[in-house]
Amino acid sequence: MEVIPMKWLLSILCWLSAVGVFYGMFFKLAPYVCTLIPSGEWQGLMRVAAYFAIAYFGGIGLPLVLIYLGIGILLR
Repeated sequence: MEVIPMKWLLSILCWLSAVGVFYGMFFKLAPYVCTLIPSGEWQGLMRVAAYFAIAYFGGIGLPLVLIYLGIGILLR
C-alpha cells in the first residue's frame, strides 16, 4: 500500500475547508444574521449590507484564500 504524500493531504484539506466555509457563510450564517436585524427605517439596507459583507467577503474571500493555499502547497 502506497502512502499518500502529506502535501496532497494538506491540499485536499484546504479545498474541503474552502467548500465548508463557502456553504456555511453563504447559505447559513448570512441569512441567519439578516433575521437578527431589528425592524426599522433602514432595515432593508442593513440586511443587504450585512448579507453582502458576510456572504461575499467571508463566503467567497476566505475560500479563495484556502484554494490558493492548497494550490501553493501542491506546487511547492
